[in-house]
Amino acid sequence: MKMKPGVLFSGMLMAFFLMAEVDPFYVQMMEQGKSLYYGNKFEQALENFRIAKFGLLPDRELLKEIYIFEALSHFKLNRAREVQQVLDEIRAEFGSKAITELETPEQLRSDMNRLLSVFKPATKTQPDTRVPVVKKNLSLLRGFEAIFQNARDYIEANQYAKAEIEIKKLKRMNKKDIRIDYLQARLCFEQKKYPHCIEKLRKVYMAKSPELRDEVLYYLVISYYFVKNYGQSLAFYQKIDNPSDQKKLGNIIRKVHSERQRLIGELATRFSKKGFSELVKQFEGDSFIGRDLLGEALKRNPTKNPVIGEIIKVCHKNPQICNIDFYLKAAGYYEKIKKIKLAIAILKKSRYYSSRKQENIDLFYKLGVFYFKMKNWQKSLVEMAKVNRIRQGYKDCDYYIETIQKLTQGG
Repeated sequence: MKMKPGVLFSGMLMAFFLMAEVDPFYVQMMEQGKSLYYGNKFEQALENFRIAKFGLLPDRELLKEIYIFEALSHFKLNRAREVQQVLDEIRAEFGSKAITELETPEQLRSDMNRLLSVFKPATKTQPDTRVPVVKKNLSLLRGFEAIFQNARDYIEANQYAKAEIEIKKLKRMNKKDIRIDYLQARLCFEQKKYPHCIEKLRKVYMAKSPELRDEVLYYLVISYYFVKNYGQSLAFYQKIDNPSDQKKLGNIIRKVHSERQRLIGELATRFSKKGFSELVKQFEGDSFIGRDLLGEALKRNPTKNPVIGEIIKVCHKNPQICNIDFYLKAAGYYEKIKKIKLAIAILKKSRYYSSRKQENIDLFYKLGVFYFKMKNWQKSLVEMAKVNRIRQGYKDCDYYIETIQKLTQGG
């Protein structure tokens, strides 16, 4: 059978692209297009993507990404027919299930989910009715967006009753949209119902909605501050990338650090279980409390002091506030006051003893040294062998192993 010239040429062209390397120019055009997209310059972004797509045919993964940005750019411009054409291209190029299986960048997932909620796959029975249906759905989507923005504006203007009316409208349109939870959280925040605000905001945060991420983190930091859960306030602050929000929250974070230092300082000088409970409650999730509290106590009490032993005991009973540095500090203190058995016990009782990770190597090394000092050669050798398995030639590990072997062989 004789092949048609057009088909032959297309096949040769595709073979050429598959063998060719991607020209950096087209990658640069794609990256510029993405920057334009994130800057809400969708028309200009599409022009970049159109040029980049031609040169990125050999790279299937970059091509998929181009298609995603193209579809979303048209979606943002409310062009139903063009979005549908891009989706059809994706199906033709990568298969019928390609759209649902595309690895969408995290910051685009929320928008892509909205797009896919509007643009349903074509069916054999109704192949030509998609665009009219999509236009209707797009109209509804635009209506949702407008009402959402109205509700936000009413909240900003302290017109909460009007905001609640808009939220009810949104619920009737799509009660599952996570942005409704965000609006409800904002209402709770303005009405100083901080626990309810936190509950709603955490739900939005877990949904990983990128367009709301900065606002969600901002209000979580403040809400946790007002309920005196400073640990969570600090934890969410550390997730913020926006320099403007970091600056606005700077005063709160300084107060958080100051309160933490005050409580630690008081406990390091005059320890009380009540004060300790307050510290742990206010800084929930802070795994550095044990280390910092013990460190401050050691600094203020250079000689043997009962308060240090008390701090070690209560911290050890609350492992969520103790990182490995706490246990190494505690063991170092017991070694200093010549209570090697207590040093060994605190290290072996820590949760890190069962985990032979690189970051825990000092724990096993210290145990090996302590057993060596007690002349328990067998146990010292066991711990040093663990060190060697994690990292060969660590500190004086080889010296201890050779010395033990000589001592045991000589005996």
